Amino acid sequence: MGECMRVDNIDDQIIVYLTNIINEDLEIICEQVINKLKKYYGIELKGFYEVTIYYDLNYGMVLVFNLEDLDLYYDYSKVDLHIIKKDSTFLLEIKDILDIATDEYYFYNDKYYLSIKDINVNNLEFGKLVYDTEEILKKAIVCKIP
Repeated sequence: MGECMRVDNIDDQIIVYLTNIINEDLEIICEQVINKLKKYYGIELKGFYEVTIYYDLNYGMVLVFNLEDLDLYYDYSKVDLHIIKKDSTFLLEIKDILDIATDEYYFYNDKYYLSIKDINVNNLEFGKLVYDTEEILKKAIVCKIP
């Protein structure tokens, strides 16, 4: 796994961003991520997790770990996973469309979005990466700059 890894721990979710990764065996990727979380971030997962993996060919993967509160699950000394894979088109949410030169953008709920494939990955600093984009892509207005 020769990728770049970033981790956000928000509420009861652990979100792991993996760039430059090819589509490998998802169970192996999850196992490697869990080991790195423990070794480098001091985060040890125990219990039953639903892991939603968003995959974009231009960026990589985002893994969202949600601890499930199951009444019938008793073995909290280990980690068990339910993996869901979602192919996605990652977008960059930006505040001002003038921040980045582009020919096309999406407008939805008073926010601007750019396709990751249309920008240099170094420009990710100008906005927020959005990986769960199904609703945005269905309902957004596509704007083209002549």
